[in-house]
Amino acid sequence: MRSTLLVLFLFTLLLNSCKSENTKAYAIFSGQIVNPTATNIYLKKFGKVVDSSKVDDFNRFSFKINNPDNGLYEFSYNKESQLIYIEENDSILLHINTFNFDESIAFSGEGYKKNNFITSLYLQNEMAEAFLVRNSALKPHLVSAKIEDQLNRNLAQIEKIASQVNLSKDYFKFAKKAAHLQYYDLKERFYFFISKYYPEKRKLFTKEYFSYREDLEFNDEEFQYYYTNIRLLDNYLKNKVFDICIKEHTEILDCTKNNDFNNIELKANLLDSITDLPVLKDRFYNRFGKQGVLLSNDTITSQKTIKLLRNLGYNKDGIQELKNLLYLQKLFLPGSNMASVRVVDVDKNTSTLKDVINKPTILHSWNIDSYLHHSTNHKTIRNLSEKYPEVDFIGITTDYANFSEDPTSVNPWIKTIEEHNYNPEKEYHILTSPVASKLLKNYTNKVIFVDKQGTIVIGATLLNDSDFEQIILEFLNQ
Repeated sequence: MRSTLLVLFLFTLLLNSCKSENTKAYAIFSGQIVNPTATNIYLKKFGKVVDSSKVDDFNRFSFKINNPDNGLYEFSYNKESQLIYIEENDSILLHINTFNFDESIAFSGEGYKKNNFITSLYLQNEMAEAFLVRNSALKPHLVSAKIEDQLNRNLAQIEKIASQVNLSKDYFKFAKKAAHLQYYDLKERFYFFISKYYPEKRKLFTKEYFSYREDLEFNDEEFQYYYTNIRLLDNYLKNKVFDICIKEHTEILDCTKNNDFNNIELKANLLDSITDLPVLKDRFYNRFGKQGVLLSNDTITSQKTIKLLRNLGYNKDGIQELKNLLYLQKLFLPGSNMASVRVVDVDKNTSTLKDVINKPTILHSWNIDSYLHHSTNHKTIRNLSEKYPEVDFIGITTDYANFSEDPTSVNPWIKTIEEHNYNPEKEYHILTSPVASKLLKNYTNKVIFVDKQGTIVIGATLLNDSDFEQIILEFLNQ
């Protein structure tokens, strides 16, 4: 590792050798990718690509950013991405292993400490779920104290970095806000976790617990692409709407359903009232729209959702995509039949779902490029298939980019099944679609319950629904 970073450092020094001859302000971002999976790495600012770099034969890349717009950038490689803070005169080196992308990120060079701090916040955020489960039995004020301790440690770390290197005022301000956003988000996530799984404990939350909400602000352009800010806003909206909903409903479940139109309407209107950032709004309008369309058992809810978002100012392209999804969703409503859908197995034999389905079946879709998604979901499916042998679980892949009907070609789809030891007898690739394949990517977490004739019984369910097993039992008892 040290030798690799030394090579990278020398590489960057070489790139910087002309700096004394050129007074033009710039920054260098370079590095090496272990186990490369693509030929290009991209650098983005405010969601738009500002530059790209080829990964050479030594797995190295380099960006020279002239007159950089100091602040937060995003680098993306294949299907993975992470954030990086770049300012003029930075010479940042990155070492990363694609087999363990986020956890392997290591920065060095001028500007590395400020970026290692951002990465540490991200990893803390990723461990939040375990924190919530681990502390679910504690009273809210005790959990709040733990969350505050984490905030204080992060703020102390910023001060420590500032004592070691010369931090700009802009970065210092950014880092402190990032640390506070993490604090706010964890408090919102804990409240929602308790509300959903232990509703009887909601009464333990005091006004003091929510005092931080006075400091919430969602109009900072610098943070509209920042993952913690997005997650915070999502959790804040869910909690505020939950509080409104619970006063009007006796069933907790009704207030946690993302596809409930009343909940969508409340969240959309609240969002519209607390931020003026079009990009941030459109991100959430897109999310609400897909929840209202893809998780609907009827067209009325879908149409109402689209109309609501159009009236709130959601962009025309987004509205059109929702209309296209609505057309697709009509094919998956209860009562529709999927028996005629053409599929191919791992031996490249073509058939229809009529030939595949012979008992109550749950179809789950997945995409090759979404590694974490399909590996996690297949583990869940494996456990469920053992628990409910009276149900058939069949994987359906819609990833046309990674599939060929040519019997002589190597199919990444088949290779993925073999590498992950998925049951080849329960995996099929779809061959026909009435819509563009990119639309089908919206279904990568959706499951469809069909009877032995291929008729859809339940079509508005996600595999990660908290009550998924209860839905299976209801399906079997119909």
